[in-house]
Amino acid sequence: MNEKLMFRRWLDLASQNILTRYFEGEGEGSFAELPVRVRMISRFRWFMLAVFSFYGLAAYGAYQHSGVGFFLSSRQSLVLFGCMLLVVLYNTFYNFFPDKYIHNRRLMKVQAFFDLLFVTVLVHFTGGDVSWAWPLYLMVTFEAAILFDKRRSVIGFGFFASVLFGFLLLSEYIGVLHFIEVPFFEDHSHHTPLFSFLFWIWVCMLNGVLSIAATFLMNSLRHENREVRTSRESLSKFLESANDLIFSFTPEGDILYANSSWHNSLKYDLKESHQVKILQIIEDSARAKCMSNFKRVLEGDPFRVMEGRLVARDGSLIDIEGHLTLSTGPDNSVVLWAICRDITERKNAERQLFHLAHHDQLTGLPNRMFFVERLKQAQALAKRQEHKYAVIFIDLDRFKIINDTLGHAVGDSLLKETASRISAVVREIDTVGRLGGDEFIVLVSHLHDEEDARLVARKLLKAFTEPMKIDGNEIFMTLSL
Repeated sequence: MNEKLMFRRWLDLASQNILTRYFEGEGEGSFAELPVRVRMISRFRWFMLAVFSFYGLAAYGAYQHSGVGFFLSSRQSLVLFGCMLLVVLYNTFYNFFPDKYIHNRRLMKVQAFFDLLFVTVLVHFTGGDVSWAWPLYLMVTFEAAILFDKRRSVIGFGFFASVLFGFLLLSEYIGVLHFIEVPFFEDHSHHTPLFSFLFWIWVCMLNGVLSIAATFLMNSLRHENREVRTSRESLSKFLESANDLIFSFTPEGDILYANSSWHNSLKYDLKESHQVKILQIIEDSARAKCMSNFKRVLEGDPFRVMEGRLVARDGSLIDIEGHLTLSTGPDNSVVLWAICRDITERKNAERQLFHLAHHDQLTGLPNRMFFVERLKQAQALAKRQEHKYAVIFIDLDRFKIINDTLGHAVGDSLLKETASRISAVVREIDTVGRLGGDEFIVLVSHLHDEEDARLVARKLLKAFTEPMKIDGNEIFMTLSL
């Protein structure tokens, strides 16, 4: 049972490879497109010539070694070989110069006409109305249906093939062409008008039905191809005109497609977009979250909106939100699609609003509300890690007098300088805030004992031993802690 299954798989794979790589032309385009059909017919003709040549040599050998003997004379064999050579020559031209046929439809019709002549000669030399080669008329008609775009051309060609075959039978019957006697039909009982007429009608009927059916089939393919092409063009226009960033990539991170908005925002050209990996355009802080979202989509779990930050080619950051979907390609490969909206302006506005709501506008330090949040975090962290923290309140001595005497502009500059000196003393993990007026506050965390807090306080006092030079005024400022 396993051997049968393996043989079937091997047969399916082999036939698929032969059809795809040789006849269909892998990656060349749709069968409904004329250049693809021209190249396919060229390959098919070479295949049929090889089959006919092999069969002809095999039949010649079989007749030679049988009691019947080969029935064609040297002259007849030479004529048949010359026709075969002519087919090889014009098919070679057809194979190497397909563009000439594509841009000049008359050449296709001329070549199809020569195919009919070759088939007629072959039918004549293999017995006329008893020839086994008459199905080749059907093959040539089907070939014309593949190449010709107009219905009347295909049906007219099929009709011409039927007339040509009838003309051959009539010429043989009235003696214009000599009968080629073939083995096993020496009694001549089949050479009657009725037999030839019925045989001709049979071939005409089959050729007519085939031409109509093939025309209908090709028209259906062309119609479906036009609809698919129109649909693809509409989808492509939609994707390219969309304001959202739309792109697709493989689970390995290779970017397969990106629309114009993606290219404009990230500043990658088409060639560069296929060279970068998806992780290269995701900001470091957002990679873990994005990878988690990718994994969820690959596992089939739905999620709502994804947010992240992309890194453009010039290093600028782009805030995005969007959705991820999973699809499969024509070869059943997994593809991830992302539809994202550039929300950089919105995020910048949110960050600005957050900053304004949580920071003092004059000094840029955290305000009372933000400082309280930091204090709660420090309390929880100190309790969990069993260390100490300190809160130092700072008042500026004689600030009101300086502000009233030298003016509010000098007072504002003095507050800014004070914020700068305090911030320079403490560590990055500490928090400096302004409660209002001339009141500042410092949160010092990760302390071992009270002496550490006193050390910070001494540094703060020392930072204000040097005078402040503001608008030509030299001001000595002291602190109350």
